[in-house]
Amino acid sequence: LPTLKGYWLGRDLEVRRELGLFESEEALEGDRASRANERQQLLAALKDQGLLVDGEGEGDDDEAIRRLTLAVHRFLAKSPS
Repeated sequence: LPTLKGYWLGRDLEVRRELGLFESEEALEGDRASRANERQQLLAALKDQGLLVDGEGEGDDDEAIRRLTLAVHRFLAKSPS
């Protein structure tokens, strides 16, 4: 599994592309589009729980990913599992 940063930046998708694991460029683009949607859903859930405010965690820079990572850890810590 990719790290959260790798997932967020789509590095796992690039590795799969480099290994020839996509049947076509369209399949890769479909996964990229799905990932963008998943990113937005995660941000919405974190904001809904008050773990991020608008604008936090939305970039691809180190500080945004650091804030995102902290918010995800807090989100997981709140779960009953």
